[in-house]
Amino acid sequence: FAALPAGTIEAVLADIDLLTAILTYHVVGGTTLSTDLMDGMSVETLNGESVDVTINTEGVFINEAEVILADILADNGVVHVIDAVLLPPVGVTETAAVEWGVAPNPAVSQVRLTNWPVASTDIQILNSVGQVVSQSPAANGWMSVEGLPAGAYFIGAPDAGWKQLLIK
Repeated sequence: FAALPAGTIEAVLADIDLLTAILTYHVVGGTTLSTDLMDGMSVETLNGESVDVTINTEGVFINEAEVILADILADNGVVHVIDAVLLPPVGVTETAAVEWGVAPNPAVSQVRLTNWPVASTDIQILNSVGQVVSQSPAANGWMSVEGLPAGAYFIGAPDAGWKQLLIK
């Protein structure tokens, strides 16, 4: 983050939809180890855009960011450390900013999605590595978060976009 242009961090922190678009561009669903990657591979991220994998004599790259530490196993997935912030393609942040909201946020026992755009789509809660940890029909926009550990999650659906959700 320190390598970003001056003022970028402040602008991102002031725009939750932009922050969510950037964070979800760093998350891939499932567990992908370094041995699963191939040169020229394209991998879809949580925000619906893809990142490109390059493997050459200089190293392993995700877009232009170099993987500097791979295969850090966590309870809920795997982490690969890169040396740069991945920014979604131009225009992605505008389409990711949907007009629905989630409250209360942070949540304790349940959340309500206001103006939920897709009545037939289930609401999903994903952990920080893109795994579905809870899913519920979008009948009335309410969803229980009881039983989920405190932390940061994403809530939404692939065809509706994602919002950051904090559970305390």
